[in-house]
Parts: sequence; structure tokens; C-alpha cells
Amino acid sequence: MRKLSVKLLLAIVPAIALAVAAIVWLQYAVARRTIRAYVQNDLDQMARRNALSIDDRLDQRRRDLLLLCDAPLIVYYLYTHK
Repeated sequence: MRKLSVKLLLAIVPAIALAVAAIVWLQYAVARRTIRAYVQNDLDQMARRNALSIDDRLDQRRRDLLLLCDAPLIVYYLYTHK
């Protein structure tokens, strides 16, 4: 009788352990994929926001330079101090 219970135990325990391990691994894989997708989305949004901010600042600097070039004193200084 003891041998039968040991055989049943050796047959059932690994199957249950394998099933539990498979469920845990699948949950981990799904959670990892979801978290990576959210992080990638957040990084993309931050990159877009920062790129737009840099573009706005560069456009403002370009407008500032164009305004300075229109000032007569700057033009006079540029032509007289070569």
C-alpha cells in the first residue's frame, strides 16, 4: 500500500508543480509585456513633448535673430566692423 501512495504522489506532485509554474510564468510574461508597452508609450510621449519644446525654442531664437537683423544699428555695426 505504501508503494502505491508513493507512486501516486510522485506522479501527481510534478504535474501540479509544472501546472503552477506554467501559470506563474504566463502571468509574468503578460505583466512584463504590459509594463514594457506602458513604459515605451510614456517614453515616446516624453520624447515628442521635449522635441516640440526644443523646436519651439529654436524657432523663437530664429525669430529673435531675424528681428535683430532688421534693426538698423545692428546692420550698420555689421557693415562697419568687418
